[in-house]
Amino acid sequence: MVDGSATTNDNARRPPASPQRPRAVSDLEVLLSVLFPDPPALDCITIDDILRRYRLTGLGAPALTAIEQSQRIVRARGDYHQLGVCEFHIGLIYFTWADHRAAANQFLLARQSWTLASDASAKCLAHFAQGLALADAQHYEPAMLQYGRAERLLSCLLYTSPSPRDRTRSRMPSSA
Repeated sequence: MVDGSATTNDNARRPPASPQRPRAVSDLEVLLSVLFPDPPALDCITIDDILRRYRLTGLGAPALTAIEQSQRIVRARGDYHQLGVCEFHIGLIYFTWADHRAAANQFLLARQSWTLASDASAKCLAHFAQGLALADAQHYEPAMLQYGRAERLLSCLLYTSPSPRDRTRSRMPSSA
């Protein structure tokens, strides 16, 4: 007997589809990998971790518990660079699942950590990412404010000396 009921029952048993990774998230991941080429710490949870571990529940209660645990572990270490990376990855997770306000808040936490680490280039990325999340949440004025802050930081970075991290990777001979 061929009717639509078998197909409907099959669809009801299938796990919910994972969300498509938005283009903005992929672009932010690339920018993050330029600033921090090493893979994140094992305690830092990423989009791929959520997709692999929580295929059936997605960003449900088990995933949120894992995110909170990851934050506690990374915060306890006191490494502000890694804490910023971890918070940024969590922002990317929320962005992927279209929770743009939560993503904007996570990018703010990343920026605060990178401020404590005195990493202006990472702060610029966090402002930009927060602007993207706010724009997707249709909060255009705060988004423009974040873009403006990112632009000001970027122009300052272009006209000042490189950060210590940039100097170690520079190919130019030192003037000392």
